[in-house]
Amino acid sequence: MSSIGLTALLVGVIGFVPFPAYTLSEGVVWQPDEVRLRAEHDGFVEELKVENRSSVSSGTPLLSLYDPFVRSELKIALARVNELKSRYRASRANRDSETGSIKEELTVAESELTFIEKKATAMSVNAFKDGQLVLLDSDDLPGRFLRKGDMLGYVLDDEKPTVRMAVSQDYIGQLREQVVDVRIRFASDPGREFSAEIFRQAPEGTNRLPSAALATIGGGKFMVKPGSSNELVTGEKVFLVDLKPDFEGHDVLLGTRAYVRIDHGSEALATQWYRRLRQVFLRQFNV
Repeated sequence: MSSIGLTALLVGVIGFVPFPAYTLSEGVVWQPDEVRLRAEHDGFVEELKVENRSSVSSGTPLLSLYDPFVRSELKIALARVNELKSRYRASRANRDSETGSIKEELTVAESELTFIEKKATAMSVNAFKDGQLVLLDSDDLPGRFLRKGDMLGYVLDDEKPTVRMAVSQDYIGQLREQVVDVRIRFASDPGREFSAEIFRQAPEGTNRLPSAALATIGGGKFMVKPGSSNELVTGEKVFLVDLKPDFEGHDVLLGTRAYVRIDHGSEALATQWYRRLRQVFLRQFNV
């Protein structure tokens, strides 16, 4: 075959013969913030009130925190209120001229006591809804010091978790145009494949990953922004896509890494290459 014939054949293959088109990306098994259990105050974990993975009702005390400073504040504030109440009763009985000022002091002291009591109440972590309690590292919790906002675990209901996937700008265009099939494998069981469907896409890109597992420092593919102290902040924008897997009765832990393959059908290599070059151009010029 002549060189002209080979060139024509190559052009025909590249320009007209369809090849499988797909996107590979990663995500994590996800639940919304509404199911996450967090510490509401600094303190040491004093006691677990219920066993891990047990069913709980809304308002059930799950664990208690201990802060010696809060307890001392509470004792001092309570003693102060009781002292002022005694002085106020005695002053009224004697029709003392200081009755008014003592009353004002008592009002302030009662307000301070109420504030400290609310802090003390926050030392008890309660279930915020009915569901199953799933604590992270439950065996290591007793005695551990927690900061306000620290993640403790989840209260899960019957709603199945989803997979939150991060997609680079280079691939989001094709994902929005055509999706034929979605398949997921989980790091905990890479030999098993699950079908899934896309049910939500963020309209705009973000520089914040949903999990550090998706960043290069966590074994993922997205680069953290140089100089950033936040391991979730990326240098380039990513688009978040939520998937609904068919777990087929299998339990997959929240936070598990998910490997996602999105099938876009078949199209010519020339079309695929054009799309990639176009996305690179748009990204370079921040379009």
